[in-house]
Amino acid sequence: MVLAIINGTVRNKVYKPVVGDLTAHQISTAIFVTLIFVVTYLILQVTCLVLTDFSAIVMGAIWVTTTVLFEFVAGHYVFKNPWEKLVADYNLFKGRVWLLVLFASFLAPYLLNLLRQLGLVCFLLKRSYLPVCSQYGVPTWMCCLLSSSCKICLEPVAIVKTKAVGKEVRDKNVVSQLVFREDLLEALDGVEDFSHLFVLFWLHEMSNQDRTIMKVHPRGRADMPLLGLFATRTPRRPNPIGLTRVKLLKKEGNVLIVQGLDAYNGTPVLDIKPFDSWDTTENFKVADWWKQLETEKNN
Repeated sequence: MVLAIINGTVRNKVYKPVVGDLTAHQISTAIFVTLIFVVTYLILQVTCLVLTDFSAIVMGAIWVTTTVLFEFVAGHYVFKNPWEKLVADYNLFKGRVWLLVLFASFLAPYLLNLLRQLGLVCFLLKRSYLPVCSQYGVPTWMCCLLSSSCKICLEPVAIVKTKAVGKEVRDKNVVSQLVFREDLLEALDGVEDFSHLFVLFWLHEMSNQDRTIMKVHPRGRADMPLLGLFATRTPRRPNPIGLTRVKLLKKEGNVLIVQGLDAYNGTPVLDIKPFDSWDTTENFKVADWWKQLETEKNN
């Protein structure tokens, strides 16, 4: 509201006498729309809020409501503007574009929150072959610009190519390809000397709502205990990162052919690491519910 007052004061005192009422109104609208996005961005960044799509839309609806109330209540009773003048500012047919302020107020939380979610892992490469890039159409520099000190900005090193769909990806015999970026070709030198690899990938099909879940039943089974997600292998996580050990079958240029990767086609790969003896533990403990799952699997 303070920004609205300042914006209106600057319009009336500075450039309205020079450019006229209509042009001043349009300039003022453009400035205020920009301010709405800037302020929304700062609020989300400073608070490090991670909103669901629904909560972002609710926030926008609240902002629209308060904007309209301020415009008409304060505009009429405090600044003594007649109702006809206040309504006239929303008449697009006469070049009055103040309606754009309402659209900006409603959409800013949702759009900026979406871009921040992308900025969290920032898997928007400058190369257009990534499915995420084509889906959202946001360049890497913009995505990373919208990340902050409370976020981590990464680019995928590869994407997954597989014909497996749905539950087929859980089959340990499934063969997939990891198609690496051409500029990382040298980084693959020597990887063929290992039989197995760890693959870290971004579970890109998880929704914002999935990332807010704190407790789950293992495997989604109601007969299993309700546990904190960090005590399970659920893909529904604040940072939905997948980790799988795979068998390396073959290396062909910038493509690794692997077996046992439970990732869908188009999944962004964040990193790979070779499996060695350091990753083996002889004496380890697992929960009773895990032992039950293993017993059922073996039977």
